[in-house]
Amino acid sequence: MEELAKIRDAEITAKRAHDEQLYGIWPYHHHLKDVVSKVNWLVTGKISSLVQYKCNQVAWLHDSLEDTVVSEGELRALFSSDVVDAIVLVTKEDGYDYDEYIERIKNNFIALTVKLADTIANLSFSMSNGCERRIKKYTRQYELLNPKFREMLEAINKAGGTL
Repeated sequence: MEELAKIRDAEITAKRAHDEQLYGIWPYHHHLKDVVSKVNWLVTGKISSLVQYKCNQVAWLHDSLEDTVVSEGELRALFSSDVVDAIVLVTKEDGYDYDEYIERIKNNFIALTVKLADTIANLSFSMSNGCERRIKKYTRQYELLNPKFREMLEAINKAGGTL
């Protein structure tokens, strides 16, 4: 299936892009893999495989535009528009407004799912490191994202698992 191959392409692209970066003391791809795992935990058996595969692609690539030299154009040449659109939505621009950022993510199920998974991964990491400031930040972010995620997930389930 093409979407499974695209997940692997996303993983390879992300690992290359984040090659020298660290997440704490770990290579950055450990964080990306954790986000993919959290995505699967949130949605497996609750949405169509196709949507889940797209969420996985975005999970691998969610920090690529923000933290690497990868461009939106490069991603558009490799991945579908709905995948790249979600990556763009979760990318923080210089001088961004936090509330506007959260609101725009809430309008796209793939972006919302990945950002919620990223938030859970970051919260878990912050808790294991005892960083109270980050624990508060990610707890608040979870509280902002999770209700909308649950609402959208319920609507998708009623629609047979597709967007």
